[in-house]
Order: sequence, then C-alpha cells, then structure tokens
Amino acid sequence: MLTIMALIGVLEDAKKDVILELVMTFLASYLGLAGGVSLLVELLKMLWKDWVKPKAPAFTIIFTFILGPLAKIVLPDTYGPNNFKAWVLHVVILVFVAILAAVFHDKFWNSLKNKLGGLIPGGLDEPTPEDPKPPEGGTK
Repeated sequence: MLTIMALIGVLEDAKKDVILELVMTFLASYLGLAGGVSLLVELLKMLWKDWVKPKAPAFTIIFTFILGPLAKIVLPDTYGPNNFKAWVLHVVILVFVAILAAVFHDKFWNSLKNKLGGLIPGGLDEPTPEDPKPPEGGTK
C-alpha cells in the first residue's frame, strides 16, 4: 500500500511543469531575476556564440527590462502595488538588477566555463588578441 502511495506521489510530481517552476523561481526576487537573465544570456551565447558574444551587455539590459515588468505584473504580492511610485522604484531597481546580471555573467559564468573547459557546450572563451604594437625603431 505504501509503495502505491509513493508511486502516485512520484507521478504527481512528474506532472509538474519544471520549466514554469524554474521561471517563476527566477521571477520571484530581484536576485533571482539577475541570475535568470545572466543564465538566459549565457544559454543564448552557447547557441549562437559569434553573434551573441559582442551583444551580451545589450541582451542583459533588454532581458532585464522585459522580465522585470513581467515579474511585477505576474507576481504583484512580491513586488508591491501597481501605482506610479512603485513602478518608478521598480524601474530604478531594474537598472541595478541589469548591472548585477552583467557582473554575475562576467564573473561567475566565465569563471565556471574556464574551470570546466570542454564539459560545457560553447567551451572556453578565447582571449581577445591584444592590439598589435608597432615595430620598435620605426620605418625607414
């Protein structure tokens, strides 16, 4: 009998939408929003590395200002009332969330990729070549 009840519990858990729960977890706080945005940018970078890499800061800002208002609308109990002052404060905080997401992306995901190397799709980021220096002594 206990085995059947445990099996029913496992089947009920399998019916949950894992992606929806992950998105709602990211939207439930400003820190989660920053982590979710940086993860989203990193996933896009893994798929289209050459196209996304130079535009990563812009994508961070865009995704923050798309997901931030969506979070305030979907989770009004978490982010406060829907009045003008609350929205202005929310937008100001989203500026800092975008900065935090960019820093989190640069410091955490890049260091994680450097540590794990080829295990992560997208691999290591190649260091950018330094500007070529002119030859010493000049030309004659």
